[in-house]
Amino acid sequence: MALNTSLQLKQQQKLVMTPMLQQALKVLQLNNLELASLVQQECSENPMLEEAGSEEAAVEEGESSEPVEAAPEEAAREGEAGEAVDEEPARESPREEEPPEAPAAPAKDEVRIDEKGTVADESWEDYFDDNGTDYGYARESGDDDKEGFESFLTRPESLQEHLMAQLEAAELEGAARAAAEEIVGAVDERGYLSTPLEEIGRRSGIPSRDLYAALNLVQGFDPAGVAARDLRECLLLQLSSQGLRNSLAWRLASDHLKDLEKRRYAELGQELKAGPGEMEEALRVLGALEPMPGRAFGWVANPAITVDAEVEKDADGNYQVSVPDAQLPKLAINQYYKKMLKAAGAEHENTRAYLNEKYQSALWLIKSIEQRKRTLQRVVESIVEHQKGFLDHGLPAFRPLTLKEIAAQTGLHESTISRVTTNKHVQTPRGIFEMKFFFSGGLGTDQGGSASTPAVKEKLRQLVETEPPQDPHSDQRLAELMKGQGIRIARRTVAKYREEMRILPAHQRKRVAQESSPR
Repeated sequence: MALNTSLQLKQQQKLVMTPMLQQALKVLQLNNLELASLVQQECSENPMLEEAGSEEAAVEEGESSEPVEAAPEEAAREGEAGEAVDEEPARESPREEEPPEAPAAPAKDEVRIDEKGTVADESWEDYFDDNGTDYGYARESGDDDKEGFESFLTRPESLQEHLMAQLEAAELEGAARAAAEEIVGAVDERGYLSTPLEEIGRRSGIPSRDLYAALNLVQGFDPAGVAARDLRECLLLQLSSQGLRNSLAWRLASDHLKDLEKRRYAELGQELKAGPGEMEEALRVLGALEPMPGRAFGWVANPAITVDAEVEKDADGNYQVSVPDAQLPKLAINQYYKKMLKAAGAEHENTRAYLNEKYQSALWLIKSIEQRKRTLQRVVESIVEHQKGFLDHGLPAFRPLTLKEIAAQTGLHESTISRVTTNKHVQTPRGIFEMKFFFSGGLGTDQGGSASTPAVKEKLRQLVETEPPQDPHSDQRLAELMKGQGIRIARRTVAKYREEMRILPAHQRKRVAQESSPR
């Protein structure tokens, strides 16, 4: 078969993702912290954008008629639905009927020039004088002992720093000091000595007797149990610091850790000739010990969470939704460059094209942020309407909810709802929740309805909390009890939800029975 080339003309629909549409979709899915960062970056790159000093300086009323593309919400909905986007709307140039104005620098940034054409001399005192405002840089005489900014910077103390401070107080010298430093350096973030002493000795050349002496010294430091080589030694060090050597808890931790892990409490009581009350007290002591002594020094600060929407209950019992934007800077069009755009003639076509592009980009960003606020308001209002029972009565009244239901009610595309609710948080009378929390599947009920996953988990948690401590419910028994409440659930689903809620299996939830009579 012969191959030939030809030209064909055909008409088809295709999605055109213009840079403006991409920016609108990006703005839609950002939370307040990320949006504030984006605004700062745009202000540094776009000369047409600036932070306004007041709300009325945001966008002039006359600018609302400037040609921009479709609103972000409508463009996103049409583009995601697969509708045709024929062409990008043409951008109009600044109105010709307005007389050009010569560019003028802002009054705040004016530079004084004398009659010789040189910059007028200004004293440094006048330059730094800002109505007596004290920014903390200058110190008054006699205040040399004042704390500077460095003292307000906080950083958590590491475990090694905590141990080295105690080592400094021990005032060791020579080989003993070097051996103790090697031991402290080998302690990991959990508080355990993860490197064998033989390896430390081969690496450092320190004799074993000095390392063992240093290990005994460091194991006496705070926190109790530090520098232990395994869990058993860690627990025994903590019991020893509490003066509980040779107690029942000591014997359990020393010789019966495997049996404790398997919850063989009755057999251990018979072997050690201890009654249920004594076993309960010993287990309480062991449960209060810290298996990882370094945990308190290895914490990581929680990431900052900003509230993107607020839900409050008014006096009439209705829920009102608001979208706070106090953390976002107010944006305005820089009037200096706007006048420059109007005054640019044909001889400055490149300057005019550049400023016009930045002007349209600035307008689009401002309107994208405003559209994001309105879309977020609509979506949260729809979520509150569906989950009013949860806000009133808690998790038992939580109902199944999908993105499709919110999309049908708001008239938006499901992908738009997903973007709006991703990585955003809402403050409600019941606490702060991620918006994705309000969406969940459900299980069938005997009444023909469905129960949401959070509601089912809450019922499982209540069943576990009220079970007999000596005979906890198995996963199969929990499934049968749930079916008795009208919720059809399989044993595997019970096990899955139990693991997600970090609830131990039945044989590990078994507890020692209390003695019926006082000891």
